[in-house]
Amino acid sequence: MEPDIIIKKLEQYCAYQERCTSEIIAKLKYLKVNERHFDSIISKLKEENFLNEERFAKAYARGQFRLNKWGKRKIFFELKHKNIPDVIIQAGLDDIDDEEYRQVLKDLILKKNLELKNKKSLNIRGKVINFAQSKGFEMELILDIVKELKS
Repeated sequence: MEPDIIIKKLEQYCAYQERCTSEIIAKLKYLKVNERHFDSIISKLKEENFLNEERFAKAYARGQFRLNKWGKRKIFFELKHKNIPDVIIQAGLDDIDDEEYRQVLKDLILKKNLELKNKKSLNIRGKVINFAQSKGFEMELILDIVKELKS
């Protein structure tokens, strides 16, 4: 495949939604592009601002938080899995509003609590805490909100 055609395909791929370098590398492998061309292609995409890791991290963090109600820990580990540097991940996480973050966790806890009470489940508090942790929220914040709701 011609280099210009590959670049155009990747520009469209990046324009459709934010991408990170690891996704571009996976796409290049899928397109069977020789690995010696990877660096120059990625550099060109970055130069033309089709590829921007910080913009990706911010969009990813906001999207996973708002759509899937993920906590910052889960978002952090998923971005880490995509080989995003810690500094850039932190910039993405800082983009999440603290008040909204707290309110989402509170709503998740209330909903889970109600769901478990309807099932007459034992150890509701433990199950609620485990659920919130599995969504990637921080234990200190979870315990703070559980205590607040109990009062």
